[in-house]
Parts: sequence; C-alpha cells; structure tokens
Amino acid sequence: MGLVGVWYKKLLKRIERKADQELVNKMINSSQKEPSPLSLKGRCKWMFNRRESPLRFISRFSVIHTLTYTIFGIIFMLLSDYFSYFESDEIMSLVMKPADALTVRLAVPAQLIRGAILGSAIYPFRSNIIKEEFGWLKLAWLMFALTAIGAVITGPGSIEGILYTNFPFDPLTGYPEIILQILAFSIIFVWWSNRKNK
Repeated sequence: MGLVGVWYKKLLKRIERKADQELVNKMINSSQKEPSPLSLKGRCKWMFNRRESPLRFISRFSVIHTLTYTIFGIIFMLLSDYFSYFESDEIMSLVMKPADALTVRLAVPAQLIRGAILGSAIYPFRSNIIKEEFGWLKLAWLMFALTAIGAVITGPGSIEGILYTNFPFDPLTGYPEIILQILAFSIIFVWWSNRKNK
C-alpha cells in the first residue's frame, strides 16, 4: 500500500475516534440537562398524553371513585352511625336529610356523575400524576385540598364552613373517612393507570 496509504488509514482512524468521543461527550452533556420536547423522554411523554383518551381516563376515575366512596361510606356509617348524629344535633338536623330520603338513596349512583366531573377536571394535568414519582400522593393532596378543606362550599370541615357557618367542627367526624377514601382512591387509580399505560 505504501507509506502514504498507511499514514492515510491511521489519520482516518484518529478522525473517527475523535468524532466518536465528541458524540459521546455531547450525549453526556445533553443527559444532564432538562429533556427537550424532542428528546426520548419528551417524545415518550408526548406519546403517553396522546394515547390516554379522555373517555378511558374519566371512566376509570369515575368507577374507582364510586367504589371507594361506597365502601368507606358503608364502613364509617356502621362505625359512626352518622344519621343518628345528624338527627340528634340541633344544626345538622335542620340541614341534613333523613336516611330514607330519595336523594340520599341516590347518593351512590350520583357518584358516577361526580366522579366524571372530577375526572374531567384532573384529565388535563394527568401527566403530572400518572407515571410520576409519588403521583398518588399528588392526586390525594389535590383531591383533599380542592374537595374537602379548601372547598368553596361552606360545608362542615371546610375553611369556608368554619368561617361563615355555625356547623360544629370536629376533625374526628368526617375527616377520617374523607382522608382514607381519598388515599385508597388515589393509590388504586394511579396503580391501575400505570398498568394500563405500560
């Protein structure tokens, strides 16, 4: 081949090694930065957001909400005897309906509608909950903050209720049921959603 040919081949190898090293350095540097929308992580997140249809998300949300609401409602109704408390309390007896009222009997089916409304509100922010570290805890706090203590309705246990009503505030009445139901719902929902979107 001759000395020129040998020298030329060595030069090509050195150039290739240098180009490979520069490519590796670029990959290392890019991995230390925030992933761009065109990165692998960004594309996966975009594909996940496209794949999760609103109907599937909201249906799953509504069903799990209704199931956990019903289970914990029955447990705490038996343990706490809510309706006897409502009848005996002077204020509660005026605002709460009796157990045999039609609307009270429709409470469980109505949760499917309520769950669908909540699910449709959470849907745009699903990428911050599903497949995220402690996503279930984020969802639980969001639900508790917006539907319980931070609710704009002046109900018992909410900040607005404490400020503007004469409802008696007892954290041991209502809050244990609400917190346990929301935690169970959030854990099951996020676990199921992660399995569905593997």
